[in-house]
Amino acid sequence: MGTRFTLMLGAVLAIAALAMGCGGNGDGSSSSASATAGSSESSAIATTQLSKRQFHTQAGALCQHAAEKALESSGTNEPQVIATVLVPELRSAAEKIRALGAPSGDEAGVEAFLAALLENTESIAQQRPTSFEGAEKLLASSSLLASENEITGCIFTTGA
Repeated sequence: MGTRFTLMLGAVLAIAALAMGCGGNGDGSSSSASATAGSSESSAIATTQLSKRQFHTQAGALCQHAAEKALESSGTNEPQVIATVLVPELRSAAEKIRALGAPSGDEAGVEAFLAALLENTESIAQQRPTSFEGAEKLLASSSLLASENEITGCIFTTGA
């Protein structure tokens, strides 16, 4: 199992644990620096009643679940795990995040993130990387948009 992927997952889980423990009223006024949408997957994302904090926590947990499912298959063939576990789990996470909706004012940023996540996931499915590090590299643009939109649980790179 790739050491870098394992380190990334540990960092993601630590950040998510800190985010869940943080106080505040959850109405954070961060702007989505990246409203650069690109292609829109199905229809525009709906606005949710969730606070930004609640959305970030729930969306991040969905991405973490995908990474955890892949790690649960450790000791097996990485390319097979990537193709049969990680790719379907990332697709499922994107669908579930879309179903959450986006906090008011963040719709364009979340839509751009979801489009990138689905595009990156399709690149993984087509290019069939041989390691988790290869899959991680293909998730770079969605990880950047996740970072810009404060969806820390969906950042699949360590930056190293």
